[in-house]
Amino acid sequence: PDSLVLAVQGRAAKDEMRVEVLAELKDFTLNLLPGAPLVRFKFDHLSFRAGSSGKPDVDVVLQDIEFLGFLGFVETLRELIPFDGFSDPPFLDVTPEGLSAGFTQALPNASVGVFNLSNMSLGADVQVPFLGKAVTVGFNFCTRERPFTLAVVFIGGGGWFLMRLSPDGLDVLELGLEAGAILAVDFGVASGSISAMLGIYMRLEGAEGSLSGYFRLRGEVDVLGLISASIELYLELHYEFDTGKM
Repeated sequence: PDSLVLAVQGRAAKDEMRVEVLAELKDFTLNLLPGAPLVRFKFDHLSFRAGSSGKPDVDVVLQDIEFLGFLGFVETLRELIPFDGFSDPPFLDVTPEGLSAGFTQALPNASVGVFNLSNMSLGADVQVPFLGKAVTVGFNFCTRERPFTLAVVFIGGGGWFLMRLSPDGLDVLELGLEAGAILAVDFGVASGSISAMLGIYMRLEGAEGSLSGYFRLRGEVDVLGLISASIELYLELHYEFDTGKM
């Protein structure tokens, strides 16, 4: 009863009209998904302010994030997540449909002996639609465009993980992993590389989903920057959960 505050204040005078809007929810926990929790968000507060006196402002303060079920493997990343990242966030986008506030944080490379883990990043955001839809919370470890890379001498791989949840259910879950061998040479006048990769990609979106396994063989060569050539062989096996088709 004391957690939700909705306030609208309007003032009219001869030479001006002003309006201020406040929506704030305090001390609550969001369990996603209903019936089978995967993530538990504990909020100190979530507030939205807007009005004629300035731009909209979003303030989100998280107390804790807990990964449950088969997402327990992500729990080791929790210590790296800045819970104050949503409060005065690095980015705040406002459109007629809604607003999005969040952050992206680069992580330092890690090297242990012949192991080298690089290009790591964490990101999270809260999307607040103005009409029709529910609030969604997104979390990602790297992205499909910028996956992490793990190298062990000439053997390497990479991947990413993305998840978006709402009180209505799972919006999107993506997981991609690949591993293989890479060999690169550079003789000054000519350089080239060849790679062979095995990978898996899973995407769940609402009631639909798919799982793909692929093999990718790629070679490229460059001579004095004047002549270059590349060739790629890509073979994929794709299965759709909702239709049962492969």
